[in-house]
Amino acid sequence: MINDISARLTEVYSILKCLDKKDREKIPLTVWNEIERRKSNTYSYSYIPGDEQYLDDDTIAILNQIYFHYLKTN
Repeated sequence: MINDISARLTEVYSILKCLDKKDREKIPLTVWNEIERRKSNTYSYSYIPGDEQYLDDDTIAILNQIYFHYLKTN
């Protein structure tokens, strides 16, 4: 059984990989490394644009934190 947070991080990783290169580079390497280290290696997730309503609340919360810390422009 996979850890719940590792599944959420797998989803986050898949979604963040869909960002354009300029936005991906705004996220620090330490954040990428932590996501990659903690994501599940057995859970497979492929992001389909428009299916955001099916995302877990924890996945949305992690994505919100990343957005507000690294992607949002004032």
